[in-house]
Amino acid sequence: MNTWILVAAAVGLCLIVVVLIGTRRPRTIQAELDRPQRPRQTPATPELNPSGSLAQTSVRTLLLTMQSSRATGTLTLTRDDEICSLYVLFGHLFHATCGGVEGEQAVQVALSWPDGSYAFDPRATLPTAETVTRPTAQVVADADSFATAVSSPRSPESVDWSGLLNRMQQLADAALGNRSGKVKEMLGAAQPSRASFTQAIDRIANTPVTFVDPARVDTLAGQLRRILDEATAFDPRAHLPTTETMTSPTHQDWPALLSHMQQLADAALGNRSGKVKEMLGAAQPSRASFTQAIDRIANTSVMFVDPARLDTLAGQLRRILDEATG
Repeated sequence: MNTWILVAAAVGLCLIVVVLIGTRRPRTIQAELDRPQRPRQTPATPELNPSGSLAQTSVRTLLLTMQSSRATGTLTLTRDDEICSLYVLFGHLFHATCGGVEGEQAVQVALSWPDGSYAFDPRATLPTAETVTRPTAQVVADADSFATAVSSPRSPESVDWSGLLNRMQQLADAALGNRSGKVKEMLGAAQPSRASFTQAIDRIANTPVTFVDPARVDTLAGQLRRILDEATAFDPRAHLPTTETMTSPTHQDWPALLSHMQQLADAALGNRSGKVKEMLGAAQPSRASFTQAIDRIANTSVMFVDPARLDTLAGQLRRILDEATG
């Protein structure tokens, strides 16, 4: 008797639970859909318009917007006949091309454009090249610093034109080897003015050199333009060795010397210059340490690079080191 009472009580309790649940939950799918939903709070992200004017939206703003929104695709900038392409993956800028230059140099060129148009394609096929490795914010900050320097260019009288010419011709030697004669001749014919050197570089970009890939000449022209911009934006005497500082390791501008050498490596080896630049960057600020680094470069191997090109580059680096340190 007691057993049946317990069973009946358990069944009654289950029925009460079923009734309570049934009255609290919607009985149909439509009722479930009609229930008011609580608004979800999602962090606001800047909107990236698929196209527009650079006069209204700067390249800097576009890059930072793509970074914050984790965009993926290709940003194409157009101004007159010039085109720059910037490639991002989940907001990270990993490759850039602009005319004959690529990497951070191309980003600096793009950031200097005050006008033009842009178009963003999120479905574009992305390249495998990776020429930008630093965070976008750092690249933009460096470009801002460079633009500040360019905003107050020096007078032509303050530019060491002979030193600038020598540096450009060394780059031509590194990039073209024994085919650099025509390029060096064009540079040598330039008058000591920014306009004249700009015209010479434009002629170089449009001049065929026998047995030389035109892409290498374009890359060289882009590097020459950057050197010209740097030299005419601030006093190059702070970056070029003088007779007073050549023999003094304490006063030698080692960072400028390293930058010069790494530019030569870029001109000579292109996207294969990373190993050489790393060796140079590891050198201590002394003639002996740089000499050891150059010796290692001459005896190292770089994939898909003729060892003779490394020997030639090492010789040019030694000559630069001798000129800088006496």
